[in-house]
Amino acid sequence: MLKQLIPLKDPEQRMEIEAWFNFAVMAMKDEKLSEYNEQIRQSTKEFMRYMIEVLAKNNLLKDHLNIDEESVGLYTFIDGLTLQAIFYPSHFDESIVETYIGNYFSKLCYDK
Repeated sequence: MLKQLIPLKDPEQRMEIEAWFNFAVMAMKDEKLSEYNEQIRQSTKEFMRYMIEVLAKNNLLKDHLNIDEESVGLYTFIDGLTLQAIFYPSHFDESIVETYIGNYFSKLCYDK
C-alpha cells in the first residue's frame, strides 16, 4: 500500500509525483496554493496515522512506541523515500523499496 506512493517504473506515477513536488515548491510562495497543499499534507498525515493505528489495534506495534510520534516518523520516512526515488531513480526498484519499507516496519512491530 505504501509502496504505491513511491514512483518506480510507472512513468505516469512518476509524473504525478513530480507534479506534486513542483506544486509543493510553488505553494511555498503562493498563499492559496499553500492552503491546498496543507490540506493534502493533513490527508497524508491522517493516512500515515491510520497505518500506525492499524498496527496498534492488531497488537503488532511495540508497546513502548507512541502512535503520534510513529505517525510522523512514517510520514517522514515515506516522504524521504519518495524524494530519493524521484531524484535517483536508477537506485530504486520495487525490490529495494519493499526491503526498505519492510525494514522500517520491522523496527516498529513485534515479530509474529
